Amino acid sequence: MDDYTFTSKPQRWHSSYSGDAHGLSNADVDRALITPLLANIDPSLFSERLPLRDIIKHDARLVSFQNHDILCRSGDYDNPVFIILKGALGVLSPEEDKRQSKRSHKQQHTLNWMQKFAQIWTKYRYPEVRSLNERHASINDIKRDKVDPIKLDANKAPLIIPTGDIAGEIATLARKPRTATLYAVGEVEVLQLRWQGLRDLMQRDKALHDYVMTRYRSRGLITELSQLPLFKNLSPETLQKIIDETQFKQFGSFDWQTNYKALLDKKPEERVLSEPVIINEGDYLDGLMIVSAGFCRLTKQMNGLEKTIDYLDKNSLIGWNELIAANGKTSTLIAQETVRAIGYVDLLVIPTHIVEQYLLPTLSPKKKAKQKKQACTNDTGLLEFLVDNRVINGTKTMVIDLERCVQCDECVKACESTHNGNPRFIRRPQVQYDRFMIANACMHCTDPVCLIGCPTGAIERDKLGGEVKIDPELCIGCGTCANNCPYDNILMVDIRDKNGDVLLDTETHQPIQQATKCDLCSAQKNGPACERACAHDALKRVNFINLDEFNKWVSHK
Repeated sequence: MDDYTFTSKPQRWHSSYSGDAHGLSNADVDRALITPLLANIDPSLFSERLPLRDIIKHDARLVSFQNHDILCRSGDYDNPVFIILKGALGVLSPEEDKRQSKRSHKQQHTLNWMQKFAQIWTKYRYPEVRSLNERHASINDIKRDKVDPIKLDANKAPLIIPTGDIAGEIATLARKPRTATLYAVGEVEVLQLRWQGLRDLMQRDKALHDYVMTRYRSRGLITELSQLPLFKNLSPETLQKIIDETQFKQFGSFDWQTNYKALLDKKPEERVLSEPVIINEGDYLDGLMIVSAGFCRLTKQMNGLEKTIDYLDKNSLIGWNELIAANGKTSTLIAQETVRAIGYVDLLVIPTHIVEQYLLPTLSPKKKAKQKKQACTNDTGLLEFLVDNRVINGTKTMVIDLERCVQCDECVKACESTHNGNPRFIRRPQVQYDRFMIANACMHCTDPVCLIGCPTGAIERDKLGGEVKIDPELCIGCGTCANNCPYDNILMVDIRDKNGDVLLDTETHQPIQQATKCDLCSAQKNGPACERACAHDALKRVNFINLDEFNKWVSHK
């Protein structure tokens, strides 16, 4: 029979973002709330349980930077926003960004050989041992060092974000990596607000919501278009003309996981019809559409049913082949496929006449050529399976070939020894297609909806690699992430102290739980232990956006 120890269950602000146990001081909160962006927020809009001052106190921190310090880098997966209290921020050009890409101060933490050896032989006597009173560095608390002086192009005016404005909102709102590198111009002080705090402020204050969303759309357009190969050779003036005419459209639900599981009980054709239509096959196509975020399903009518022929992800073009084929005859711009939103999709829509006037004349015949529309696989059954089950969302999906697997359990044992005796996946089918089983292991999704709603930021993406991780010092056991995971790959477990006693909440007398999941063995230099332990090449972590690696593995004898 288990023994028990009573303790207080962690709450949302068990650990403040500032690192101080009590959060920001009252003086710092006052200072934050007089900034133009926050000064007009009405405190009465907030509940007693979640007051305005407490959000700032615990979900924000004040950070100072010296001239040319880097605040965040393009490609990083951190997600706080920056409200500029003093000074200004510069945005690196893509060329300068490449030059500054060396990250000596951002090496990902891996275990040395002694730690690896100890990990094999050290195993707690009891499962899921925790200490709720310890607070270690967050997985994204990476030491900030000075970088090389930034060489600015004298012929190009740098993009500057002034005092009082907000920066970094694209990564915060869209669950995307950083789209640009931000640096300090002179001495800078910012209020760094984690996304949970920004979410609560935007939910209650419409003016702030509208301001941030306007910034998100306008800056997102500039960043997205300037990075696409089709737009690389445009002058800044021409690019701006295109941006001025480009529309930002959203289809589907940002919280798509809420009704996803209900769709699995429907027939395949009903699932397809439940997805929002972006454009129907045969409809007039008025413009070029670019997928900014999310996934699209391409279908064609076959024998009276919509059949999936491919799927599209970020930066895919919709309507390009039709525009080229029309050759200026807009009356022939007819969509050749139906395009539907899988979950949710952000689109950039450029009107046809703008494409013809500003974009097509700048392209070489090679760039102007039609896209070769070759489906990612000839196995239409596999294609339907990947899309219907949203497996395409995974970047490191655990696939087990049941014809090769001998059920030796070496993968589970390797996972267990790497995580203090606690395996972080279950070798059972989440879903299965033919001989391929998708195991119950975190897929480290392109769109990790498990992050939505986490009140503390305990579940987040690793700043460098993008792996989805859980910080046990921040997890309060609310279960939001587990409920949000569409694939049931997050488990809630009862936790124990080092003596093996189950921890019970002093108020409810119920076991205190925390969320657990696969962390992709990110501290292991050679990658996931489960994959390395399989002697039969039966287990593979797969990114289904590009099936080349999967097909190569399948064909390997």
